Amino acid sequence: MSNRFRGNTAETVLGALAEAESHCAFANGPRSFRKLGSWLVHEKYLKDLIFRKDFWQEDRMLPGLVGTRSPGTLAMLIWKRCFGQRHIGNSSADAIRVKSNGRAFYLKKERACSIKFLLQGRGRKPQNLINEVETRVRLSAGGAVRMPEIFSHSIQDSPFYICEELLNGRRCQLEDAPALCEQLVPQLVALYQQEGLVVRQVDEVLDAPLLLTKLERAIALVAWRPEWIPQAQFMREADRTAAPGNSLICSLGHGDFSLGNMLLTSSGEIYIIDWEKARERPVLFELCKFLRDIPSALPMIQAVLERFMTGGPASMLSFERQLFLGSLAAVGDLMDMASGAEGKQRAWVHSRLVNELDHAQTLFRESNADSGKPK
Repeated sequence: MSNRFRGNTAETVLGALAEAESHCAFANGPRSFRKLGSWLVHEKYLKDLIFRKDFWQEDRMLPGLVGTRSPGTLAMLIWKRCFGQRHIGNSSADAIRVKSNGRAFYLKKERACSIKFLLQGRGRKPQNLINEVETRVRLSAGGAVRMPEIFSHSIQDSPFYICEELLNGRRCQLEDAPALCEQLVPQLVALYQQEGLVVRQVDEVLDAPLLLTKLERAIALVAWRPEWIPQAQFMREADRTAAPGNSLICSLGHGDFSLGNMLLTSSGEIYIIDWEKARERPVLFELCKFLRDIPSALPMIQAVLERFMTGGPASMLSFERQLFLGSLAAVGDLMDMASGAEGKQRAWVHSRLVNELDHAQTLFRESNADSGKPK
């Protein structure tokens, strides 16, 4: 425990927590935060946290914790109560980290933060954190996208972690469509201007034969709806769209561009989080699910990309056909998840698969309706 965390810091924590009357709550479904003074505390850690009237006297008691007169030990107990089971100070004592993706307080800047901490067996690889830090540092320098500030990180030596700003907010939802159109679409445009848009052939970004095999498996797995185009025609259109000579628009992609990775803060600002999988991707593969969830954003995105497509190669797929191919790629990803899935997970994957195939059918009809565009 660093000496910087003793004494006044403990009193600051106690004072902030004691000012419960001044808290402001911002709902996030079952997971919400309360702001106590300059602190953000996870709602579940505040349950039953009641101070005795004689709290500032000798018996400094917290429910479920052992009383103590030592400011340092008292601070440790409060950290345990507010931020998880235990805390660990890193070698420089700049931050306290708790568990994986824990809440903490960054001592150097006196700011609440969130820690992405690499733990063995949790599926997070050092290269993922390295990629996220490098991508976010580059994007922050250009100011294209709004992301939580990175306070500190260790990506060269163990322990690997990212210490970043803890936002007072919640995940974006469908009803946030107006804010997403107003804020997120301009961020995407700025991102594409900063990183550039390039043309790639389908065989550079997609294994078409493997995708067609996955689509055949998907067809065999679901009950084909009467309103869908016949299976044979569906496969012919998939084969024609995924032909190696066709071209797509590519740029830097997030890797999981969904509402779950977009945060709306209490001040109404939208941030994009979790850039571990960022790399060059087909733009409309990346945006396919987002545009399905937030269709009001489609005209603005389409206008931007079609300006770039004007004068492009004759092999360039239309905007609608690129979206159609993106939905087919999403079906392929779901088939990877279906392998070995059992019980509730298998039912969830099957439901998603039906929805994605239905989305692909809609996109095919839209692309087929405009005969003036290639492919």
